[in-house]
Amino acid sequence: MAVSMNGVTLRGTTMGQATPPGYRYLRLNITGSVGLYIRFQAVKIMVSSTAYPFAIGNMTSNTLPTPLVASASSIYDSPFEAWRAFANEAGGNDTYRWISASSAPQWLQVDLGSGNNIIPTSLQLCADSDAAASYVTDFQLLGSNIGSFTGEQITLYTSATLTGANWTANTFTTFTF
Repeated sequence: MAVSMNGVTLRGTTMGQATPPGYRYLRLNITGSVGLYIRFQAVKIMVSSTAYPFAIGNMTSNTLPTPLVASASSIYDSPFEAWRAFANEAGGNDTYRWISASSAPQWLQVDLGSGNNIIPTSLQLCADSDAAASYVTDFQLLGSNIGSFTGEQITLYTSATLTGANWTANTFTTFTF
């Protein structure tokens, strides 16, 4: 999928204009869900075969390692903070997961830090062990270089209507764009 902004296509060039350098802030904007909470064991934002934010570092808190910063619209409780979705590259471990305080709408975001702009090619989401009862039905991956997400963002991917059949506990589902 090619995304355009101000005449520039993100997958290549348009009329001699260079491809934008990518996005520092990436937000998973969840607009539909089934169940009481939204849960992800792991979130990988891919550029070809390189997984972000893991290519920069494996998160150990919402602000470590520097320059990574994870945030979310809500959390269920302190053991389920936003950074945990970016700390478990392999998935399959409910110890590391983000759980929202309620169902959609919710968002989960990572700031890759200054100079770490990327143009994602796919998104890998690992559902937790409760995937059958609580899953995402609709989402967008948004990119920004400002991070306010108040109109400056670009929609990089929009999901089709997903069902429980799209999610398997402790397994990554890949969305390619």
